[in-house]
Parts: sequence; C-alpha cells; structure tokens
Amino acid sequence: MIFLSPFSQGPASFGKQGFVISAGNQAGETGYGMKVRILMETRQTVDGETELIRHEARAVMRLGEEDAVLTYLLDGIHHEMLINFRTPSVSVTRNWQEGQSLFYESGRKHTVRYETPAGSMDLSFETKSILLERGNFAGGDARLSLSYRISQYGEAICDCELSIAISPLDIVE
Repeated sequence: MIFLSPFSQGPASFGKQGFVISAGNQAGETGYGMKVRILMETRQTVDGETELIRHEARAVMRLGEEDAVLTYLLDGIHHEMLINFRTPSVSVTRNWQEGQSLFYESGRKHTVRYETPAGSMDLSFETKSILLERGNFAGGDARLSLSYRISQYGEAICDCELSIAISPLDIVE
C-alpha cells in the first residue's frame, strides 16, 4: 500500500491543466481513452448507525501524465471525476457545474452548494485521508479509498469512507 501524503500542496483550482489528449495504447501511454467499470462503496455513519451505499457505472477514463479523468453517468446525472496523482486529490463535478464540485484532498475542508431533488443546501466536506491501495491506471485497474466528514452549519452530520474500484472493460477506438 502507498499512503498519499496529507501534506501535499497544489493549486486551488483543478482543471485539466497538463492533460494530454492524443492517440495511445494500453502500454502506459497517456491520453488514450479506455472503457472502465467504476464501483463506489460508501460506508456512511450517522448517529452511530452505519449504512453501506453502493453505486456502479461504466465510464471512459482518459489518462494524463499527472491525472486520470473518468466521465460517467450515475442515476442519469453526468459526472466527471478527476484523480490528480501529483496533489494527490480527487474532484467530482456533477452536470458540468464547477461550483458544485466535490473536492477531496487530505487535510482540506471545503463547502459546496449541494443540489438534491428536494432542493439545495450548503455542505462542508473535510477530507481526513486519501489512500491508493492498488494503482495501475495505465491498465485501467486501480483502487482508491477516501475518508471524510460531512458537516452542515459547523455541526458534523456523518463520517464517510468511500472506496472507488476501477477495472478495465476495453479500449475506446
């Protein structure tokens, strides 16, 4: 296991800077598109009660020199997940709304206006750790774990552990 340092420093913005889009293959070249399966399991603890939430989606992953971008639909909503190897950090943008991006970096807390079917609310996300358990992004095979706390108006709502498993389907032509 490789622990990704909580003392990383990186830019506050997280666009596709430095992302290379070109032809490539599975031999570790950057910029190629690969179809992958994403399995996300969240263990959420609220008031001592733990619930397991499981989501699965097919995605297209594009690998850059310093990051991987996964694009997928989940519950009919477009998502883009950026995994930055340099920082290390993970951001998730729903429906192309940069202002609603969830951003995870060890030791960092941020507040976002979170949209739900019932309306929007301000939620704060405090990332405790990011762990890369298995990392072969060039082969489309990786596993990440995140630990974070969600708060609203300064009060903790829940503690979460998110596991993201990425496995290959085939190459995008």
